[in-house]
Amino acid sequence: MNKRVFLLWLAVGLLCLGLLFTPSGWAAIQRMQLIRTSTPRPAGEGLLTEQARSIPALYALHAASSLEQTLTWEESQDARADLQRLLDEIPALEAAGVFTAKDRAVLEQYLLQEEFSLQTAKADLLLCFSGSSVQEPPVPSRYIEWQMDTQEGLLVSASLPLVAEQTAPQMLAAYRAYLGVDALSDWQTVNLPEGLGGENAAALWSAQGQAYLYCACDGWRTFLGLYAMSREELEALFDAGTL
Repeated sequence: MNKRVFLLWLAVGLLCLGLLFTPSGWAAIQRMQLIRTSTPRPAGEGLLTEQARSIPALYALHAASSLEQTLTWEESQDARADLQRLLDEIPALEAAGVFTAKDRAVLEQYLLQEEFSLQTAKADLLLCFSGSSVQEPPVPSRYIEWQMDTQEGLLVSASLPLVAEQTAPQMLAAYRAYLGVDALSDWQTVNLPEGLGGENAAALWSAQGQAYLYCACDGWRTFLGLYAMSREELEALFDAGTL
């Protein structure tokens, strides 16, 4: 697989089997962002509108992408406590309309009943988590990963074993409001290349926020994510004319 295709898959949040048992696909996108320039840049300076910089989740992503470093992954010292961070945020996602009551019940049951092995990493204002159920043999559908901002504890990206009840566009609209990035008025639809994201996928890009918002439900897993991404980076990952 060439580099462009590899980054394209990362950009839309799809995890192929080869990624399921290596460090997080979500983390791979973050690592790509952290090392993409040789010169650190102040978070959002000269790039974001004042309104965009005032959104904690978006600022956290741009702060992380401005660092000249890679993520250092460590074994979680308390996997149950780290999972509780995710559990504590699920009700807010339901209240925002991202998940339905049934979605919430399924996720809570799964996260409470299973035992997990987790890795954690920190990138400035982001906390990153990646792991899977300790069930043997490993089952791809039991892989989980998520990122949270440290200021408000919002879920800025996630890959969860959930067959969501809603469509990707419905979830994406609710997720945009949940993150507070609906305050930006210039979100544009991203036309995903054929064959990527499946039939139930949706993506948006904002020039004001220099950000890419994505959701996909592939029949056994749900992906959600907000990423710091310029137009040039977006066009480098997708064919010209994506917007």
